[in-house]
Amino acid sequence: MIGKLVGHPAFADRAAERLKMCADCRVVDIHTDAGEMRITDL
Repeated sequence: MIGKLVGHPAFADRAAERLKMCADCRVVDIHTDAGEMRITDL
C-alpha cells in the first residue's frame, strides 16, 4: 500500500512516513507539525 501511495501528492515528503504510524501517533504528528497547512489558513 505504501508503494502505491508514496507517489501521490497527498503523501509527499513527511506525509508518506505517517502511513507507517499508528492512528494516534499520526494525529499527534499532524497537529504538532508547524509546517502543515491548517484549516484556519484557508
